[in-house]
Amino acid sequence: MTIPIPPAPFVGRAQELAEVSQLLRTARLVTLVGPGGSGKTRLALELLKKRRARPAASAWWVDLTPIRDSTLIPALIARAAGLPETKDLGALDVLVSELGDSHAILVLDNCEHLVADTARVVEALLSRSPGLRIVATSRETLRVRSETVFAVPPLSSDEAAALFVERARQRLPGFVAVAHALKTIDAICLRLDRMPLAIELAASRVALMSPEEILQRLEQRFAFLSPGIRDVSDHRQTLRSTVDWSYGLLDSDERRLFNQLCVFHGGFDLAAAESVGGPSTVEILGRLVDKSLVALDPASARPSRYSMLETLLEYGRERLRESGQLEAVRRTHCLHFLDRAEQAFAERRRSGSAARLHQLDRDIDNLRAALQWAREADPCSGLRLVATMREVWFRIGQAEGLRWTRDFIQRCDETGVERAWALAAAGNLGFTQLEHEAARRDLEAARQLGAELEEIAVQAHFVASPASSASSDRVRKRT
Repeated sequence: MTIPIPPAPFVGRAQELAEVSQLLRTARLVTLVGPGGSGKTRLALELLKKRRARPAASAWWVDLTPIRDSTLIPALIARAAGLPETKDLGALDVLVSELGDSHAILVLDNCEHLVADTARVVEALLSRSPGLRIVATSRETLRVRSETVFAVPPLSSDEAAALFVERARQRLPGFVAVAHALKTIDAICLRLDRMPLAIELAASRVALMSPEEILQRLEQRFAFLSPGIRDVSDHRQTLRSTVDWSYGLLDSDERRLFNQLCVFHGGFDLAAAESVGGPSTVEILGRLVDKSLVALDPASARPSRYSMLETLLEYGRERLRESGQLEAVRRTHCLHFLDRAEQAFAERRRSGSAARLHQLDRDIDNLRAALQWAREADPCSGLRLVATMREVWFRIGQAEGLRWTRDFIQRCDETGVERAWALAAAGNLGFTQLEHEAARRDLEAARQLGAELEEIAVQAHFVASPASSASSDRVRKRT
């Protein structure tokens, strides 16, 4: 089979090319894994081009995208090697005989829809051809013993911007990225997870609008990036089609959990995932990680954290909305983080330890999302949440915390202890914004409500607050 000739220059990926080349010195099977649109195929093409440049080096390319009948895999490999085609493993016998001990490299592109059968063919080839190296590209690992997995990362910020500019100039040769445009291009690439396919689709729009207008329209990225690219396979022509392809390979349990996980913002840990996904979450989450739809953050401290690309999150939220389940899952999400925050706050008051409150910092985006949902759907749950978050806001953003806290004090008219703690939080945060009079009123209201409820902890908090100190100063001045 002729190796495809890409229609556009290759941009970036020097580090990844070097790393995969180094892996192939010792590994006999390297699988390039990553979500759709991450650039696996193009990286493999560049790798093969460099390999073919060597004297007497055999290099073959097999694209599995068009086939659904796995018995055709040996025939496609035989055709790529210039051998007679056979619709069974007999073709591999001929290939193994032809190879002998010679060295060759075989690329199997887009294996994810035939992953089990591809794995069997790969194992058969590697066990009988000692000089053969195989590179597979897939959204899911092959899970064979000889496999070395290379997760294709997003582009670096510089590479992403360079790709955007290069593809923009293909559509608009006079395109010039001046300084202010480069900042916008960086923002576009970041919004698109620095994924090559999405960046190329966005860059193709420069013939119609400015980078600033492109950025504004990315709120509806699936509709906006829909025209696609005709000279690629159907499942990569648009941003939606590449995600549809991955989603279509999931079973019903995997789809359910994938959709549910899309309510998270800024990542999540296993306990949070189980709160929305139920008792079978661990097993199914593992399968989603294997299929490059969820990523484990290797740098995260315990507990381990997981993340999803923004493009995938938007897709899953659309699916939840279409199914009518979005609000129910958002409620579960909110109540999980409310429970987590209340437990951390209770431990702080009981033992003085702020360790669990500090752990909430990692979930600040989830806490914001919970508050956003509660603001319209359940203001009193929002009041309970802001009542616990005073110390979090002191570290993350005092003005933001004050806005949220006062908003929920207005929206929920419950008069329980949560309101007293929310008033105390508003008072403390108000002093940080130099709103002294309003802060004193909030703290005095907290004290009075604490007295009515016989909540000694609230009253003790007032004694230690700036408002109490200010009151004592005024008394001393009068005397």
